[in-house]
Amino acid sequence: MTTAIKEYTRAKMDDEAVAVEKELHVFREEGVLLGTWKVRAGEYQGEWTFKAGGIVDSSTDGAAFGKWVMDTTKGQVLITWQGDIKDKFDLPLNAKKTTGSQIGRMGTKLEAVKLK
Repeated sequence: MTTAIKEYTRAKMDDEAVAVEKELHVFREEGVLLGTWKVRAGEYQGEWTFKAGGIVDSSTDGAAFGKWVMDTTKGQVLITWQGDIKDKFDLPLNAKKTTGSQIGRMGTKLEAVKLK
C-alpha cells in the first residue's frame, strides 16, 4: 500500500493517496485491536475479546457482548455494549498499554493491556 501512496502522490492524485493512507492506518490499528485485552476502570476489571466484524465479548457478567467501531476522525474505538452503554479506547492503540474512558457514566478512565 505504501507504494500506492507514493504513486498517487507522484501523479498528483492527493485524494487517492490520502484515502489509501487512511485505509492503511485503519488496517494497522485493527491488527493491534483484534484479540483479548485485560481492561481496568476504577473498581472494574475484566477481559474483552475483540473480533473481526465489529464484535466484542466481555468476561464480565451483565455485559456479555457488544459492537466496536473504529473512528479515525475522532481518534477512538467506540464500544457499544448491550443497553447502549458505551466505552472508548483512544487511538493510536498500544498493546502494552492503551487508554480510554467510559462515555456518559462518570467518565472513568480505562486502561487496557493486550493479552493475546
